[in-house]
Amino acid sequence: MKTDSQGLPLRYLGLAILLIWLVALGYYFRTQVPVFSPSPPANAGLRVEDREEWMGLYQQGRKIGYNHSVWRRQGEEYLLQDELVLRIKLMGEPQETRVKLEGRLKPDFSLQSFRLEAFSDFMDLRAQGEVQGNLLKLTAFSAGQEIKQDLPLAQRPVLYTTWVFAERLKQAGLKPGLSLSLPVFEPLTRQTLPVTLVVEAEESVDALGKKIKAFKVRESFQGQEQFFWVTPEGEVLKEWHASGLSAVRETEEQALLKGWDEAGTVDLIAALMVRSNTAILDPRQVSYLRLRLKGISLKGLDLASDRQKVWGDVVEVIRESEEVAARGYPLPWRDDAGEMAAYLQADASVQSDHPQIREAAREAVGSARDAFGAAMRLNRWVAEEVKDSMVMSIPSALEVLQKKRGACKEHAVLYTAMARSLGIPARIASGIVYSEAQLIDGFYYHAWVEVYLAGPKGEGGRWVAVDPTFNQFPADATHVRLVEGGLDQMLSLLSVVGQLEVEVESYQ
Repeated sequence: MKTDSQGLPLRYLGLAILLIWLVALGYYFRTQVPVFSPSPPANAGLRVEDREEWMGLYQQGRKIGYNHSVWRRQGEEYLLQDELVLRIKLMGEPQETRVKLEGRLKPDFSLQSFRLEAFSDFMDLRAQGEVQGNLLKLTAFSAGQEIKQDLPLAQRPVLYTTWVFAERLKQAGLKPGLSLSLPVFEPLTRQTLPVTLVVEAEESVDALGKKIKAFKVRESFQGQEQFFWVTPEGEVLKEWHASGLSAVRETEEQALLKGWDEAGTVDLIAALMVRSNTAILDPRQVSYLRLRLKGISLKGLDLASDRQKVWGDVVEVIRESEEVAARGYPLPWRDDAGEMAAYLQADASVQSDHPQIREAAREAVGSARDAFGAAMRLNRWVAEEVKDSMVMSIPSALEVLQKKRGACKEHAVLYTAMARSLGIPARIASGIVYSEAQLIDGFYYHAWVEVYLAGPKGEGGRWVAVDPTFNQFPADATHVRLVEGGLDQMLSLLSVVGQLEVEVESYQ
């Protein structure tokens, strides 16, 4: 069984690393159908001059990467080319992630087409799309698979980049009190999202070795916020998020050379640890936990579950007994058209209908034909077969199966896909978990799985937390769920990173 061994002190950070580098990219995720308020029209007749800009990326003031953007006029369109480089040391080894984005924009900065590449030692993700009429025609490539999708558009979106936001604000008359609501297309999740921009005040910002006057802009996504500072000419000088990530305007030389002697040495453990008032002894054996969640708004979080009760900011977690639903229902679950339908379906990350996933699942469970036995064997198989490894990736079940390595988010997405392929309702849970491994003594962001188990005739059904990263069936009570769902919901945790504190009241 995988435990809190000193040899694997960083595997708890798998979800947190996903969160922190997606914040650096500026990508936020939501599934709600957006409603947009009218915004002042852009002045399509105003020519925007060609320009090139560099930004240094920092975590708590220490450099972790850079961003390079080029903006050019081509005929009646604009060409935006953007490259982000992120370097962080994981388990003693440096890892580099690069994201390249090219977008063609109409004169009003709305999207015409885009092409995206995101790659690291572990990840190779490509996507492209073009607006045709009221459709955005998309093609994504991941794990050797090509996925095509037509996304209906109620209105033409703008591309998610601060440079576009700055131009729209400038053309609307940049001044304190100005508010815009824009439809934004985010290429990684292939969704159109609502973004609200509010100009708050004029301030002086340190950039390019001097103080420059700029307008502070609040950028909001239904409870999530970050800020950026833009000059009257529409140049972005700084971006900041509560997690401690920031981007600062630099010269090319500064962006490429300055501070790289410290790059890759950022202490993610210190940066992402959730503060607690007390230490928890032997956390993998904890069967009961009562704590308070402090420093954040609980609105929008998925705190209540079959094993987790909530009273205001107090959360009580009770670990299920190992005998729960020990005589599970025969597979597959038959009510796949009812309330469990969503937890049995495949999606872009959970490819439960892929032949390789199905074959691996059948091999993993062997002769087990009931849900309890199959879920337990599957948990052990994923824990043993997927090597613990810190990777910077957008998790894909098929890619994890092929490469057999990853952190908590990779374990969780593969388990979920394999369970669904067998007919076991499964869903990803994300939140915090306690660790006492070397260099770690506190709560960290983590992902695990909940499976639906019931008796032979479906009686007494409940969601049971299991952790294929730790090989726990069921998971201990220090697993505190904050959100439930796939990658789009995992990113809801961005609203608490860097702000959440825990006060443990009791445990046993």
